[in-house]
Amino acid sequence: MSSADSAGVGETAVDAPLTNPPTESEVRLAPHSNWRWFWLALAIVSAPLLVPYFVKLWSKPTYQYFPFAIGVVAWLAYQRSDGRFYPPRGMISWAAIGLGLFFIAFGAVFKFPWFGAVAAVFFATAMLRAMRGPYDRTLLVTALPLFTVIQLVRLDTLLVIRLQRITTWFSSVLLDGLAIPHAVANNVIQLADRELFVAEACSGIQSVFTLGFLALSVVAWKRRRVWTAPIYLAIACLLAVFSNVVRVTVVALAASLYEIDLAEGWSHELLGYVALGLAFAFLLSFDFLMTTIFHEVPSESEFNPLVSGWNQIAIRRGEDDGERTTQRETIDQLETDRQGVLFATAQRWIQNRNAQIGFLSVIVLIAGLAVFQVVTSRRPENRVEGDSDLVFDPPSNLMGEMQTLSVVNHVSNRNYEVPYLGANSDVWECSSGDITAQIVLSQPHNGWHELCTCYERLDWLLLDRDIKSPEDLEIFEVETRNPDAMNSTYVFARFKQGPTARGYLLFSGIGSDGTLIDAPNSLAAFSHRVWNRIDSTGVWDQDEVLMLQMWVIVPDKLDPKHLNSLEKDFVAIRAKFADEIARNAGRNLPPANTGARTTSIKLGDRAEVVAGNTNQPAEVH
Repeated sequence: MSSADSAGVGETAVDAPLTNPPTESEVRLAPHSNWRWFWLALAIVSAPLLVPYFVKLWSKPTYQYFPFAIGVVAWLAYQRSDGRFYPPRGMISWAAIGLGLFFIAFGAVFKFPWFGAVAAVFFATAMLRAMRGPYDRTLLVTALPLFTVIQLVRLDTLLVIRLQRITTWFSSVLLDGLAIPHAVANNVIQLADRELFVAEACSGIQSVFTLGFLALSVVAWKRRRVWTAPIYLAIACLLAVFSNVVRVTVVALAASLYEIDLAEGWSHELLGYVALGLAFAFLLSFDFLMTTIFHEVPSESEFNPLVSGWNQIAIRRGEDDGERTTQRETIDQLETDRQGVLFATAQRWIQNRNAQIGFLSVIVLIAGLAVFQVVTSRRPENRVEGDSDLVFDPPSNLMGEMQTLSVVNHVSNRNYEVPYLGANSDVWECSSGDITAQIVLSQPHNGWHELCTCYERLDWLLLDRDIKSPEDLEIFEVETRNPDAMNSTYVFARFKQGPTARGYLLFSGIGSDGTLIDAPNSLAAFSHRVWNRIDSTGVWDQDEVLMLQMWVIVPDKLDPKHLNSLEKDFVAIRAKFADEIARNAGRNLPPANTGARTTSIKLGDRAEVVAGNTNQPAEVH
């Protein structure tokens, strides 16, 4: 799919197609009518997985533009096409179709609708690359907005969090310049009488993904070269930061100077649309700059390799003659395609009865598998049945005493009694003043289970996700025989729901032999999710993992002292559970009188860890 395939034309509207009778050459080069059924079959085979994918995608505010992306591509293709369906163009297009069919089968077997969406985009791109119009040798550039329909699983979260931090920093600098008193904590700007969550200001219509869709729509609308798409996407990221900085600053100014609340209600939405419109105006201005810099140079009387090379990547033809792709050039391109080996082979196969039956059989088989998986996946998968599948059956009094929380009740759930907690779970309900907490041990999981995703599905807004280590905490004692208890990492995430409710999630993985598992970053957590799906079929064998979590809900945010105490409680609980799970698995642990003592001595920004034999519990300084 070379960018040179995209016709470089001006910004003016396309003239109406010519209505002259088709020439003898056009009739000879006309594609077989069966190709429309070929592309229709590919659309049908991708439809079953698209249904659950689009339902899930619509629940994410940052991707709710996707119907417009599909509509823009369909409208541009309808306006520019000559109304004919052509065979796939070149080996790359055939490879994309083959890979798409594999993705659909893979997504159906492992219940990943995301692969079906990728396959559908591949099919549409291959079809549009093959299609052409009176003034377009190919409609490849028209397919670009479709790529924004593909969710960047976990990568989108990483990108949004990174942009939120940049937005917070720039907004703080701007507020400092305006002499507005404020404080910054993570992605929260604390004003004198209220908090402003940058995570909320960077979501919805003004998100980087919406601007990415608009950027690629401009590329498709203006018929820019395909190679310019990454540049436009980079500008969209910068404009997302700019528009959100403007929005956050305006909300802070209105609240601080005029006591007007622009953070909620219709005024909040209106401000978002204004910020989006401002960013789109700058995007059009950048497009004009690109066409000014990368314009086509008029050809000289003698061949100039530099001019010829420049014109190959130029965005549009020179303004002097206003040239555009002509019907003659389109026919020449058809002649070139017709002379290819793949074109002749494809034309023979599309008319061959055996080839038609074979292709139809493949389509029916893959589509049937996808439909079956979509229908049957509505109920939970019973991979674990009965108490005999428990890795570890914890006693109710295992928790002991904690610094902050007190255990109120213990409940054991087996055989999916509480489906959202997994096959088997033990829940210790705890409290302390206004703090309500649950400590949950869920089992067994095939590899790491990312719990942040679970709470996002329950309509909790993820503010940030950090990987923490016990070595980051102040001095405290933990009785443990596990040598990794004081250095193995865990996840600490902050959530928000409604006007003031806060949620704090600490979780970690423990192997079936009591080994503590270091927490992966967000992207690695997604790879674990892929392997978990594969493992459910027995293809990929992963070790069983028990997930331990502490979920705390408070009516208002906790101060750092309380958070520090909760982290210490979690580290102590995790060490105790790991010791008991290891003992249950028959794993030999160091005896109490030779337990490891870990001491961390801070020297500036450097920490040295010294290990020695002692009968005292572990300490961290």
